[in-house]
Amino acid sequence: MKQTELHLYRGLTSSEKRYSRAIIWIPLLVTLYSITSGMLFDIGIGTLILLLICYSCTVLGITVGFHRLLTHHSFKAKRWVKIVFACFGCMAYEGPPFFWIAAHRRHHKYTDTEFDPHTPILTKKGGLYGFYHAHMGWMTHHTIENWRYYLGDLLRDRDLLFINKHYGLIALAGIIIPGIINGLLYMNWYSFWEGIIVCGFVRICFQQHVTWSINSICHIWGRKDFITQDNSKNNWLLAILAYGEGWHNGHHAFPSSAKHGIKKWQIDISYILIFLLSRIGLVQEIKLPTEEQIKQKSIK
Repeated sequence: MKQTELHLYRGLTSSEKRYSRAIIWIPLLVTLYSITSGMLFDIGIGTLILLLICYSCTVLGITVGFHRLLTHHSFKAKRWVKIVFACFGCMAYEGPPFFWIAAHRRHHKYTDTEFDPHTPILTKKGGLYGFYHAHMGWMTHHTIENWRYYLGDLLRDRDLLFINKHYGLIALAGIIIPGIINGLLYMNWYSFWEGIIVCGFVRICFQQHVTWSINSICHIWGRKDFITQDNSKNNWLLAILAYGEGWHNGHHAFPSSAKHGIKKWQIDISYILIFLLSRIGLVQEIKLPTEEQIKQKSIK
């Protein structure tokens, strides 16, 4: 790390640690309550469909919005499309967009080194602790920069400045709105709370751990299809659950590519959506690696 960068680092404040612990543990505890109380196993088909819709919206908010559009500029989108995906990303409860983007850019800059915010490859401890740190522990135990160091291209975007400032309210809407929809669907107050718990907190818990598994599992278990200078791997199960993000080795081989499932058989739902949006004029300038670039990095 360059000496000029070191002054940007500081530890988390006590309030930041409390907030990070809250977004990690509250959804998990509520999910455990929904299981032990039987609520999760007694939902109607309408609630189940709503749960899948909410899950898809927030996962795509992370994969298409925070990750491929805002972090890597893998394509360009109409203004309202950018706003919608950024808001969906906020509802995923993985931190404000500027925090998420800066942390991920730092991850790419220092992948699997001591300066990577969430690598499982730790020189001093590693093992189970390394997995926990990469998966979720890093949220409460990491140094944090002045994020402006990584966000020079985004700080003039008024839409993102507004969304980042009001992250808390937008994220809260991701819990309240499903409750309202489910309550109206069945026209009773119990369904309102059921929507908040199942389509809000349970959805958040599952979607968080799927996303965080890209940081942990995909740097430990899986297959390398491409030559990279890190431990990134492709994991087909997480590629399904995370809508294409599990093709993590492909992403690290070609970070600016809008498609992570580089091989023809690797299904990438997020890229399919990006492609379909391009067909109706909502997305332009999609970046993809050339056949020659793919050939050069492929592991025989």
